[in-house]
Amino acid sequence: VMIAESFRNIGEPVKARNHYERALAAKSGQLEYYYGFAALLWEENNFQEMAKLLKRIFRLNENDQVARYYLALTLPHLGEPKKRTITLLQESIKNFGPDPLLMNALGQEYLQAELPDLAENWFTRTLTVMENHGQALKNLITVYTLLNKTKEAKKTFSRYLKHYSADQDIRSQFIQLLYHDQDYKALAEEILILLPLKPRDRKLKRMLAKSYSKTARYSEAVVLYRSLLADEPGSLHLIRALVYCMQHAGQQETALVFLEKAVKEQDNHVSLLLPLGVMYFKQNKLEKAAEIFRRVIALSPQEWKGFRNLSVVFKKRGENDFSEKYLKKSEELRTAQLKP
Repeated sequence: VMIAESFRNIGEPVKARNHYERALAAKSGQLEYYYGFAALLWEENNFQEMAKLLKRIFRLNENDQVARYYLALTLPHLGEPKKRTITLLQESIKNFGPDPLLMNALGQEYLQAELPDLAENWFTRTLTVMENHGQALKNLITVYTLLNKTKEAKKTFSRYLKHYSADQDIRSQFIQLLYHDQDYKALAEEILILLPLKPRDRKLKRMLAKSYSKTARYSEAVVLYRSLLADEPGSLHLIRALVYCMQHAGQQETALVFLEKAVKEQDNHVSLLLPLGVMYFKQNKLEKAAEIFRRVIALSPQEWKGFRNLSVVFKKRGENDFSEKYLKKSEELRTAQLKP
């Protein structure tokens, strides 16, 4: 048994199992020989073999407390009815006290029974006893997600990653939550931790670039958007995002030259023409702006923004009749498009 324990402690479960089985074959009546084997099977999530081992223990001592402890933990994994497993776990907690494995298991049973409020209570109690209980923390994240408790979920993600920083899957889930919650400052911090481990992940880079843009880190966003565009030069979204960040980084002329070139390369795409016309307008190049918006209208007669923007140009030039005409047309188109 000592040899088996040694192999178990150094992470050699196959060798440990062989020695446990030899020990049990030699002295099948020694209960303490079964306990280490039970712990090994639990660590390996080998619940079918655990059930067989527990039956052997109960044949030797039907009131064995160690076996009852492991039975409460094992039955939930064998498809037993929830009513039985929950009752058994509750009784075990009364008998063995606030054991983190038992309390977490009870929380999991309530979670699977679609009782997240009760599950939250038991996971929280588990963490009171063992604050870095990884499974309880992950389970609590699931509960808060189900209950739409975003604030609590974010705190629990952070708490988990404080203890288990190498868990890329959980950090990826945290990043998705932060992105959907539009918490861009925290999002950038988490992506910067994960990105060195996934340097080719374009989705992460896109989210990081957006985070920089949303937190006024425009120069950093420009660098990142340029890198993304190098691999995806035809992306209209990336082109528009880069131009926006260039402008806010004080690179207006560079942005204008870049966008003029992009418009030619992308065959006068309306989504690029509109910001180009606005840039001309802001620089008081009214003739160029009017020309661009007329082009938008010709290419996309249902695009109400083209009419509205042209109306603004006419108004600034003092041509109020034309301004009112195009403004009315833009409102008609917009109203029609808003109807279900």
